[in-house]
Amino acid sequence: VTQNYPPAANQPGTTVTVETLDVRYPNNSVQVGDTVYAANTINSSKNKPIVNVFGINCATKTKVFQQNIAASSTSHDFIPSVSVNTQGDLAVAWTSTMWATGVGKGFPAVYVSGKLASAATFGTPKRLRTSTEAYTAASGSDPARWGDYTALNVDPTNGINFFGVNQYNKNGTTWGTYIFNILVN
Repeated sequence: VTQNYPPAANQPGTTVTVETLDVRYPNNSVQVGDTVYAANTINSSKNKPIVNVFGINCATKTKVFQQNIAASSTSHDFIPSVSVNTQGDLAVAWTSTMWATGVGKGFPAVYVSGKLASAATFGTPKRLRTSTEAYTAASGSDPARWGDYTALNVDPTNGINFFGVNQYNKNGTTWGTYIFNILVN
């Protein structure tokens, strides 16, 4: 499968962009039966980064699921993590910028979405954590390094909930780690 490298993510009110890690897979793929699920960032038809989630049946060598996800029609969405629980529900978490002009003004935010095993598509994305300003990176590099601490896993105690970790911007040059627990419903 050929995938186009996504551009760096823009941030409102600044010329500093955020790294989207090209088309690499920032977290482990997840296998359920013969199907392997994975997520990465690709270049959308609007020349901006977008989350790409897909499943491939390894036995039949066919795609069984694919959906691009974005926080909004104006957002830049990147560095996703995906996981599948024991019920077959999918969850995805990622970073998004440029999603609004209101609270947070579209600075790096943690977003999640889920797809029940019985559903055809992911639900409406939900913002969990919002940065209060643009991330400008202590090194002054452009694009600013992002996404090294991103993961989503199934809760081993019940096999249903998901635990995740993602980055948010604490201030212009310092990022923080946000840990969360979600349930797909």
